[in-house]
Amino acid sequence: MREKRLYGLSLLLSILALLIEAVIASIVAVVYGFTQESPDADGGSALFVFFLPVLAVFGIAVAGVLSVVLVFPTVWLSGALGRRFGGREAWWWVPAVAAAVSLVLVVALSGGTGPTGIAVAWPLTTAALTVPALLWRSRRERIFGPVMLWGLVAVVLTAVLGGAGLATGVIPEYRPPGS
Repeated sequence: MREKRLYGLSLLLSILALLIEAVIASIVAVVYGFTQESPDADGGSALFVFFLPVLAVFGIAVAGVLSVVLVFPTVWLSGALGRRFGGREAWWWVPAVAAAVSLVLVVALSGGTGPTGIAVAWPLTTAALTVPALLWRSRRERIFGPVMLWGLVAVVLTAVLGGAGLATGVIPEYRPPGS
């Protein structure tokens, strides 16, 4: 007997995965920002902490829309292709379909960045779409906790490695030229 897919849990998992990916991307952007010359050298405001709940609600809404508009169609198309060409759904159709969907998305939204921008954005977008799509396919009922735990580990590890890289000089911090 085929186990029923839990669509509500799948949507929550997809939203969670997209939020974890967004936090990791934000940490990487902050670390990268330390390596670049900044036009706003005075730093940020401490009041940003009070803006975080509003940002979180906005992020959840955006992740929900992306899950419905991009992740769910990717999962559906990979399942349909797997049944059509292999007789059953297979997990490896998900990265292939995600690569095709993300290539179309990146090329459509490239805005004339050229082949280098597309070559950088395409694998990143493919990975960002593949992870929640693979989680969407899961039929396990108790998967939310491990995804949250390992997502937290990934976020903390990214922050620690970025901070350690900046502190040790492995990632060179930008220093203005001496006058």
